[in-house]
Order: sequence, then C-alpha cells, then structure tokens
Amino acid sequence: DFMQDIKVPECKISEFLAFRRADVDESAIDYYGDVLSYRDLLQLASRIKKSLLAFGVRPDDQIVVFMESSPVFLALLFACEDLGVSIVCRDGTVPENIIAVHNSKAKLVFVSDTTSEELQSFLNISSGVTVIRVDMFSYHSMPVLPDYAKRTYEAARNHLKFGTSFEKFLEKGKDIK
Repeated sequence: DFMQDIKVPECKISEFLAFRRADVDESAIDYYGDVLSYRDLLQLASRIKKSLLAFGVRPDDQIVVFMESSPVFLALLFACEDLGVSIVCRDGTVPENIIAVHNSKAKLVFVSDTTSEELQSFLNISSGVTVIRVDMFSYHSMPVLPDYAKRTYEAARNHLKFGTSFEKFLEKGKDIK
C-alpha cells in the first residue's frame, strides 16, 4: 500500500506555514470569486479561538459543525486545531445528526444559515447546547454567485432565525488575550 510510506507532519497549520515560509498574503481560498489570503484566515481563526475560549470551550472538547466549506469553516478548523478541539462535521440525515450532537456532548454547534428547519427545531430545544448561526456570506460578497445559486441560497437562508449570530459569537471573544 503506497499510503504507508507517506509521512504526515506532526505540526499545526500555522507551524507548517511558518516552516514552509509561505507568504501569508498568498491566496489561501477562492470562495465564489472572493480570494482570501492566509493572513485573512489566520486573523479570523484568532478571533474565533478567543470566542471559543469565551464560550468555555477547552482542549479535548468537541464542537459540532453543520456548514458548507467556506472561509469561516476553514478558519474554524484552524482555530480548533490550535486549541486542541475536535470538530464533528455532520451532513447526514436529521436522525443521524441528532444522535451525533447528543453523543458529542458539545457545548457549541455551528450551523450555516441554510440548515434545515427540521434540524433547526431539534437544536432549538436541545438543552446545554449553544447554537452559533453563520451567514455563509457574512464576510464575502454574494454577487459573484450564479443566479440559480443566489435564488437557492436566498430561499434556504430566510428561515434560520434562532441561535447566536456569528458576529455576536466573535464579539464575545474580543476581550480575551
């Protein structure tokens, strides 16, 4: 098996970038035409890390994520890796997702603004879980999306009204050093 000869570096993403001497202004992600640098992502990851701490998340905790791949999701991965927090990524059926949230014992659940109403109803009544609602385009422009995608996105996102907004989540961590 060719995979057994592959060595995976045992370091954090930020350590790897420093080792590689990557230009932090180099493009890290192109999200529907919005290009973000590693600097942008690492700055957002730093803010997320502080907010995770402010919400009581500690190393070896788990958080659950119901989000599409996006800059916010990538920055969340960076922040959790830095803290030693596990991310349980979910995209299954609603019953599977309910079991995953329960079994994770997560304090925080991150959901995109396109989360189904059925899952939203469950999360809304889950005790002990704080839901962080992420507008998938909160940091980026939507006009670069194809028209069909804009219509689908707008129709899906209008129903999500619960939880703490991502902006309020970030605000809670602003005083953490």
